Amino acid sequence: MCSALESVTGGPARLEGMTYGADLRLLVNAGRTPTVLFGPGDIRRTHRPDEFVPVADLVTVARTLAVTALRFCGTPE
Repeated sequence: MCSALESVTGGPARLEGMTYGADLRLLVNAGRTPTVLFGPGDIRRTHRPDEFVPVADLVTVARTLAVTALRFCGTPE
């Protein structure tokens, strides 16, 4: 995921730990499935009346997910 993001943006990926919960804990703990929380926008703007995500961030995430899937499947980009 980091490598794909770096390929899409041309810059380094930022890795952070978070103190809030997410449903991915069920995949990790109950399903024993490696999981990454990745998405667009600024977490400080979520779950508020004026919540939004910039379109440019959505495009970056879509491209990153596509590159990640292609690499995972062994398909040339």
